[in-house]
Amino acid sequence: MTPTSTVSDGTYTLTTRWRQIQPPLTLSVGPQTYRSTVLQSLSPSLPEGSASYRAVWAGDGSATEFEKIKVRGHVAVVRRSDSVPAPDQARAAAKAGARLLLILNDGYGKLDAWADLSDAAPLPVTSLGTDDSVRLMRQLTEYVQYEDDPTARRGTAPDAAG
Repeated sequence: MTPTSTVSDGTYTLTTRWRQIQPPLTLSVGPQTYRSTVLQSLSPSLPEGSASYRAVWAGDGSATEFEKIKVRGHVAVVRRSDSVPAPDQARAAAKAGARLLLILNDGYGKLDAWADLSDAAPLPVTSLGTDDSVRLMRQLTEYVQYEDDPTARRGTAPDAAG
């Protein structure tokens, strides 16, 4: 409100609203919770309620990567890629039967790959902010190393040297 001259006739009403908006998707991996998800424009609606799904790493999200993994009914996690556009990643994830596509952003700001597109995504697609993407990649790398080494103790990543 800026200073104005004295009102001699009439009324002035000011209304403010505080909106607390729950994020459309909260991702939890172990004790770490990620709330910087961005539901992509033209993405189908997320299902109501809460559920737990397995996350499956799909590399750059190419059709070739999806042919190597079993992602049906799970969340496909891909890295944003200059060589594989997000719509191609989403098509490959949908064809492989993924429930949702999570794109890990490595660029500045929030990623909304569908902001300037006219075609809707074939499945719900969300992205994660850059800092959270780095943290999640670190967690996924440790988990993948653990899965590859059956002698590793639960909850720890195996020693890189050994």
